Amino acid sequence: MKRYIIFCIVLFIAVVSGSSFYLNNYVNENYVVKKVEGKNISTMAIVNGNKIYQVNNNKELEEIFIKGVNIGLGKPNEFPGEVAISKTEYLQWFKNIKDMGADYIRVYTLQSPDFYDALYDFNMFVSPLYLIQGAYLNEDYINEYNDVYHPKIANDFTLEIENVINAVHGNATIDKRSGHAYGEYKSDVSKYTCMYILGIEFSGDTIEITNSNNSEKKKYEGKYLYTENATPFEVFLANNGDYAIDYETKNYSRQTIIGFANWPTSDPLEHPNEPEDMNKMMGFDVEHIYKTNNYLCGMIASYHVYPYYPDFLNFEDQSTFLNEAKTNPYQDYLKRLRNHHTIPVIISEFGVPTSRGITHNDLSRKFNQGGISEKDQGKAILSLTQDIKDAEMSGAIIFSWQDEWFKRTWNTMELTDSTGRAMWHDVQTSETSFGLMSFEPKNEKLLSTKIMDDTIDLKIYSNAAYLTLVLKTSDSNFYDKNFELFFDTINTSGFSKLDTQDLQYPMDFYLSINDEIGELFVDPYYDNFIYLFGKQLNVQLPLQKNLIYSKNELNPIRLRLRNRIRLPESGKEIEPSYYATGKLTYGSLDMNDDSYNCLNDFNFDKDHLEIRIAWELLNFSNPSKGLILDDFYENYIQHVDGVQMKTKKIESFELGIKYKGKIDYVNVPIKNWDTVSYTERLKESYYIVKEVWANE
Repeated sequence: MKRYIIFCIVLFIAVVSGSSFYLNNYVNENYVVKKVEGKNISTMAIVNGNKIYQVNNNKELEEIFIKGVNIGLGKPNEFPGEVAISKTEYLQWFKNIKDMGADYIRVYTLQSPDFYDALYDFNMFVSPLYLIQGAYLNEDYINEYNDVYHPKIANDFTLEIENVINAVHGNATIDKRSGHAYGEYKSDVSKYTCMYILGIEFSGDTIEITNSNNSEKKKYEGKYLYTENATPFEVFLANNGDYAIDYETKNYSRQTIIGFANWPTSDPLEHPNEPEDMNKMMGFDVEHIYKTNNYLCGMIASYHVYPYYPDFLNFEDQSTFLNEAKTNPYQDYLKRLRNHHTIPVIISEFGVPTSRGITHNDLSRKFNQGGISEKDQGKAILSLTQDIKDAEMSGAIIFSWQDEWFKRTWNTMELTDSTGRAMWHDVQTSETSFGLMSFEPKNEKLLSTKIMDDTIDLKIYSNAAYLTLVLKTSDSNFYDKNFELFFDTINTSGFSKLDTQDLQYPMDFYLSINDEIGELFVDPYYDNFIYLFGKQLNVQLPLQKNLIYSKNELNPIRLRLRNRIRLPESGKEIEPSYYATGKLTYGSLDMNDDSYNCLNDFNFDKDHLEIRIAWELLNFSNPSKGLILDDFYENYIQHVDGVQMKTKKIESFELGIKYKGKIDYVNVPIKNWDTVSYTERLKESYYIVKEVWANE
């Protein structure tokens, strides 16, 4: 007890003085050591007050600010449950991450043995990358039972905790389970493991149902954690946190900082002007969970916070929104979190994606969920990092290291085939493109060729992200830069006359290019935006086909951003939000060009015109299998939100190109693929972040 009192006194003096401190009797190599029930227990990091301290190379405990990157399990061709990332890939990723100036990597669940082997080997030769290890709850069970005390959920979580801790200590043999990592875990990376973050982004619905179903569970008294004034959900967290600490203490004489995953929709703050009921349901508060003297490390609060969601980040202060003032609600929210908590707070996810499609808008600084160039992604990450530091948080972990093709998001998930998402990059879906590293498809397939007007060589290609048209003129330049393109994909509908122009096939899409201005339009009958969102706009569904249109009767291709909402404090109704995603961006498509922008769609370059069209813009649901959205209104049944739309397979489509008054037609076959060849590319944002992080 006397040694512990001395330890606390030294720790207190160091915190007050703001300096690092030396614990000659309590630091052994890179560990803090303390006796718990007569047994020496070690750790590499501890919490004191609202700061985190970690043992440095001089055997001193010093305050740290975590600069890290989240690494997911996704890569092209594979879903996360296939756990397919190799040791070689991890080693290269770790090098790039370390070179960027990050010292921490976070993973969400048990990884493959290759991951831990790679981390162990990498850290043998360089200044180490430290691990923040997650333990996941089974989301399929959560969706089915929606009560974390359900035996299937609780037992599976216990097993996940045990497997994660054993794997970190290089002491696990895990049998193959579908959708999970498994194998022989022999690399002990515990000395690099800074903390465990347990759990997932829980919905308010799950929290409320858990609390309602288990009202008798009001208190937890464990050896390492206990609760006061806790809800049943918080009791569950405390129980599992205590179990994790106890399991590691008993089996490995080690303890690690514990946190629980949270996000704004289930935070402990009040948001009176949040318009969505699901985002202001009951949350949870880790301030109701306390540590006993047997727990050496202490707890942190972990939040995933982005600048564009939930809506209260845009509408918390109505005058700010209505006046469109230049404010920083993101930082304001972080400061509210910081002021609420007495323990360290880590923003364990933040970032913006470089997708072509947009999902949510940030009304203050335009750090949107999508539609962000790689350069602006890097600038946004640095700005958000500074917000996190200014709010006196203890860490900032970028989401994410790599793009993840398999992911979906609310405003496009009904449009895509869930079984094939890992086989193509849907650049319209924002969740696929958060990475600092992209996967660039290789081996474009030549689909069709044609000579037009005796002077233009047309070639049509496809890859796992785009349909690409290249038109090359035999002249030295395109003197006429006006093109009209027509696409017939579904065959069962479409317009056969546009203005006075008769068309050989009933067309579904019309693309107009006039110099540096381009936009894609759709037959109203085949407009998925109206089918899915028409009710919000009070637009009548086009249940009847129409063969003749004027150009201004075609629909722009749009994406939903927000449904109609009502601000609770004022009662003000905000109209639905959407934008024209069919508007094309002009600029270089050559990734080796300094002016390249991943958002560019077409470019004239002296003697050639190149157009790349994101597959989803043409209603492709899974281009790897030639699947497109089927007729929405044949045998019409009102759509159910969130349900994947019907698809049909096509073998080819018809393309018409109008140039100098004449239309040339070409049949374009669909070439399916079972695997994608790709190269890894560090985005421009990586180098922008590196310029700052590596020099701090």
